[in-house]
Amino acid sequence: VDGFSTDAEALTVSPLLSHQYRLAAEEAAGRADLDQLVECVPDEGSALCATEFIDSFGLRAFRRPLHEEEVQRYIDLWFMVAESDGFDAGIRFVISAMLQSPHFLYRSEMGTQAGDGRFNMSDWEIASALSYTLWGTMPDDALFSAALDGELHTTDQIASHVGRMKEDSRFLDTAADFVEVWLHLDRLQTVSREGLTDDLRAAMAAETHTLSREIAWVDGSLTDLMQVS
Repeated sequence: VDGFSTDAEALTVSPLLSHQYRLAAEEAAGRADLDQLVECVPDEGSALCATEFIDSFGLRAFRRPLHEEEVQRYIDLWFMVAESDGFDAGIRFVISAMLQSPHFLYRSEMGTQAGDGRFNMSDWEIASALSYTLWGTMPDDALFSAALDGELHTTDQIASHVGRMKEDSRFLDTAADFVEVWLHLDRLQTVSREGLTDDLRAAMAAETHTLSREIAWVDGSLTDLMQVS
């Protein structure tokens, strides 16, 4: 909607999109390097190892710890496959299932009801909100650790992480991306104008991106961006 890709009203899941999600999840699971992902040794207790993997991979996929019933659901799936096809096959099915879960595909900002129509977001939800707003990606280890310790629910705690995250170059890229979407600069690649060569299009896009990053670096405002001469 208007160039933005995170408008909730526009994010409907059609049968075609659901099918594409499944294919993408299955391909990713099939290509996953289990030697890197599975830190335990399955031969010394396959079910226990599978549980450890589900806990650790699920934490990163869902950006929060899995609930007990969720862990059991994935253990049941792993066992159903592993019983006939082996440990690795079961793990790949678990990965595929997690990557199709709405808890992976969408970010939760439901929180818990606090009265007067207000809701308090959990530390895990705040960690994701900060990370995707400032970096456009999942939380880092510091945010995960803060959420686990319940240290993301005061203004000072959140401000501390915002300050830290703004020192990362990903913040500058996210700010520049926002400006480019807001100004519909993707149209630069398709608009027809005499003398507008491919090199000139690329230069104009690069200059705007660099300028937006520089304004964000000095904590500038949109007014500063519009008044640059």
